[in-house]
Amino acid sequence: MENHIASAKETKGDEEHPTGDHAAQTSKVLLANNQIVKLQWRDSEGRAHGIILNKQREAKERDLLVKSLSEYTKLLNRIYRRSQAKSKTLEKLVPHLGTLESIKQELKVSQDAAKAKERQLMDKIGQLQNTNLEYHGSIGGKQILPAFPEKTSICKL
Repeated sequence: MENHIASAKETKGDEEHPTGDHAAQTSKVLLANNQIVKLQWRDSEGRAHGIILNKQREAKERDLLVKSLSEYTKLLNRIYRRSQAKSKTLEKLVPHLGTLESIKQELKVSQDAAKAKERQLMDKIGQLQNTNLEYHGSIGGKQILPAFPEKTSICKL
């Protein structure tokens, strides 16, 4: 057994560094026991590299990521469904937009015609008032009988 361990390790000075096979087996055993594993190695240029494996913490992080992913998926699905509903509603409203535009144009034309008619009527009223004033002015002090004598008395102009 010592022979196997000795062959699975490389010695450099006072430090022992496990080779790839031995390190992988050791890390699997330690991770199975929920222990923290610290792996260190040196590259071809002699620089030290390492990684820390903590199965319990990784499981918590994985659960947290799964939960977050689930929540975000639900949120995206809700947004997608809302977007689809809005698209369907807009598709139903598109034909009515043309109708509304034509009604709006007709309303504007009607308003312009009503304003023009109002101006014409105001001009006509002004002319009638001037004519009425000229007519009353030519009568002088004569008495005018009202159209309904029973309701009013005789009036003078």
